[in-house]
Amino acid sequence: MTNIQFAKISPKLFRKTRIRSLQGFQFHAKLIEEMNGSRVWRVEVRAGKDLLKDRWQIRKWPQFDAMFGDVIAEALKKIRYCEPDPDDGNRARWQNHEIWDLISGSSENDLLEMRSYVDATSVKHVHRTEQIRLISAQLAGLGITLAALEDAQESELSDFMDSVGGRLAENIKADPERAANKLQEAKNRYRFIA
Repeated sequence: MTNIQFAKISPKLFRKTRIRSLQGFQFHAKLIEEMNGSRVWRVEVRAGKDLLKDRWQIRKWPQFDAMFGDVIAEALKKIRYCEPDPDDGNRARWQNHEIWDLISGSSENDLLEMRSYVDATSVKHVHRTEQIRLISAQLAGLGITLAALEDAQESELSDFMDSVGGRLAENIKADPERAANKLQEAKNRYRFIA
């Protein structure tokens, strides 16, 4: 094997399929009929919607385009296509199929421009920090709006905000069950970046 070529191929030509699904990724390797003494393979690496949305925080095409190489690199590290060894029942010791080594090497070079080299945990941290900043700004804006509606003066703003905190604490004490439910709902909504 010397190169990888990407092309549209009719599914009618496939004669062999290997499918492996692991941690949200799927891998399909299909050996197409040999042509002129050469084997032609079609390889697909798929990442599910939930994996892209929840782990990588990819929700729009530009985000996908920017992180495509990172997603493929992770997939190729987490799954692999092996040559079964009939004398060894431990799959972890099986050698990679040569097509797998070629795919891994080629993707490192060919997808270089589509990699950020940022791991999913860092992406989550950035999203979490941004969400905290946004909600804090909204709270400050709501507090200032409330101060304006209650005719607070600019010099009283800091004390007014302290009193708002006290009012919020009283609301929680007045209905702790509702507050606990709201907290759980918020944790569920932001569980992928927390």
